Amino acid sequence: MPIRRPEPLVGVALALSILALSGLSCSRRSGEEGTAPHPTRLRPPARPLHPIPAIEILPQDRVYFFGVRGESPPRELLLVSHLDHPLTIRGATTDNPLFRAAVQALEAGRRYRLTVSLDPRVPAGKHEGTLRLATDDPARPELEILLRAALDEPVSATPDRVYFGRVRAADLGEPAAAERQVLVVRHRGSGFRVLGARSDLPFLDLTVVRAEGESWLLSVRLVRARAVQGELHGTVVVRTNDAQFPELRLPVIGTVL
Repeated sequence: MPIRRPEPLVGVALALSILALSGLSCSRRSGEEGTAPHPTRLRPPARPLHPIPAIEILPQDRVYFFGVRGESPPRELLLVSHLDHPLTIRGATTDNPLFRAAVQALEAGRRYRLTVSLDPRVPAGKHEGTLRLATDDPARPELEILLRAALDEPVSATPDRVYFGRVRAADLGEPAAAERQVLVVRHRGSGFRVLGARSDLPFLDLTVVRAEGESWLLSVRLVRARAVQGELHGTVVVRTNDAQFPELRLPVIGTVL
């Protein structure tokens, strides 16, 4: 039986129906997959991670002095007021006489320079204090700034002791357990030398070699064959050619198990 071809109009109608159904299916699939365009959403502006305080102290709200005894220049801070009224600094005091403070108005009521100095006679070591600023603001009658100093002698050893901790005698064959190093430095001048080192502990071997510049490296080793179990109580004495610091005395601390 011969196959009858569809009439032209019927074929066109059939093609249009297929296209319409295909478009409907695509639109449904797009909606299901969430690809349909959405109206633009406005994001709120990002908030700063660290809001600016009403009274700002720059570059930081504390003062550090590091270096060599007698060679610590003054530190300067900038105080900036963001209050809606003028701020007056009525005075500046410290609770440690080794620290001194002065205040200068750069823009009355708004900006002040704070200068903190360290007494040149301050001994080597760690020192601390607090700077207190008296103001005319009832909500903030006093502002506090931490003061810290860590000063070395012109000739110093780092660390300033030989610490072994708790070490087993069986582990003294390993450098990590048996050996400690100390850096001896002169912070000014030239021609510095470490002449030698000795200890009152007979089971220590000491070696001195030159490092960079005005520094020398001292190696202290616990000798396994001579080590005695128990707590370590002794001293390493480092001899130098510096007239002011001819010797450095380093305590030896630890326990051999």
